[in-house]
Amino acid sequence: MSYITLETPKGLRPLVTFVGCCNVGKSSLFNTLVGQDVSIVSNIEGTTTDAVFKNYELIPVGAITFCDTAGFDDLSKLGEKRKEKTYKILEKSDFIVLVCAEKGITLYDKEIIRKLQTKNIPFVLIFNKIEQITPKDEDIIFCKKHNINTLNIPIKNGTKILQDYLAQKIKQEPEELLDKNIQRNDIIIL
Repeated sequence: MSYITLETPKGLRPLVTFVGCCNVGKSSLFNTLVGQDVSIVSNIEGTTTDAVFKNYELIPVGAITFCDTAGFDDLSKLGEKRKEKTYKILEKSDFIVLVCAEKGITLYDKEIIRKLQTKNIPFVLIFNKIEQITPKDEDIIFCKKHNINTLNIPIKNGTKILQDYLAQKIKQEPEELLDKNIQRNDIIIL
């Protein structure tokens, strides 16, 4: 039995990507989760311009990589390029954390959800800052109608909820490339 460790090659580490609109708390949640100020946090929209990657040891899963991305509703001149780059990262991701806040589930979020469901990429929708913002009834109905897993995350201590959730959802052992293809006494030429 093999386990993922910090020495595990990058390709075998599960990639968990944070996505959503500008200023919903993706970077704050990301920083708190990894215990470092890796992403810049500001109330200015479009602060996160390039994807930020951070390796992390998630107990009991092992080594994973978290990725923080630019907001999907970035309307700056470079916003469309940032969005394209984020879509490329989504396709390589093993799990997505879609973060919503004051705006609720936006049209941008619904576009992401459609892409994730079409490509069968597992995800959870986070209602962030739950002490300050109550999810809208229509958002709760939308999630139930589309079988979307949700979490309510408070500003303080919310990362424990997310860590526990991710530990349950992310595969604990990598599926080795050759495990299903090689039998005892087979000859292998590398």
